[in-house]
Amino acid sequence: MFNSPQIKELIAKNNLCINKRFGQNFLIDQGKRDKMISLCNLKGGDRVLEIGPGLGALTESILSKCASLIAVEKDRGLADILKSLYADNKKLEIVSRDILKYAIPALPDRVKVIGNLPYYITSPIIFYLLENRDRLDSIFITVQKDVAKRILSGPGNKDYGLLSLGVQYYCQPLKLCTLPKGCFFPVPKVDSMFISLEIRKVPLVSVTDERLFFMVMKAGFNQRRKTFFNALAKGAIVSIDKGLLEEAFVISGLDKNIRAEDLSLDKFAQFSNALSSLHE
Repeated sequence: MFNSPQIKELIAKNNLCINKRFGQNFLIDQGKRDKMISLCNLKGGDRVLEIGPGLGALTESILSKCASLIAVEKDRGLADILKSLYADNKKLEIVSRDILKYAIPALPDRVKVIGNLPYYITSPIIFYLLENRDRLDSIFITVQKDVAKRILSGPGNKDYGLLSLGVQYYCQPLKLCTLPKGCFFPVPKVDSMFISLEIRKVPLVSVTDERLFFMVMKAGFNQRRKTFFNALAKGAIVSIDKGLLEEAFVISGLDKNIRAEDLSLDKFAQFSNALSSLHE
């Protein structure tokens, strides 16, 4: 693991610069690094996919505990540095690519995911991982603290939203540890959190039409100041006949004055299933 002066020297030596556009903040706290790796509970037979290894703050420790590691780094310059640092390690494959363009479905084996997610594409990466959850055993990620709060949040909370519901539908999220901003170089503006997303064998609630289920939730939070009924009636996300909409509210037992942020995942499922039954 490199400290901040070593990072500056390595970046300058390779004629690179720290790319703020990619949200590059390198972990420099060895104690936090060791705790994070311990919390991942890696075993000798595990195959790991690391997202955004940067300069390898976690890479070396992961390699010492797993069977193989694929490290996907978008910044070609950093990927080249990693390739030179780990040229002789046969357990490691370094891929210079955007993780959103990396073919997770083509992986021959299921993997554990470990990564420090760039703040500007955190949600897209999480949903991409969830889309390919059948190839993943578990997910361990560092995200900004406010994003973690959104993921972990429940009904009635201002942080509660589509990200909360989408993650909790497929996974059991768990806070593992907080990473103060001083753990990174350059120092970011906010603290981060290391969390796990344990993939459920089956989604938390049963829905008859998953596409409709997510469209309904998205519509509710797209106009979160409106009541859930009015947000749906607006038809910006999903077009529903007003008569069917009112009937679905009756069947599911929802108050027309309730807001989306006050509905649990189970209540969204009840409404979505009611609406789906009316289309049959």
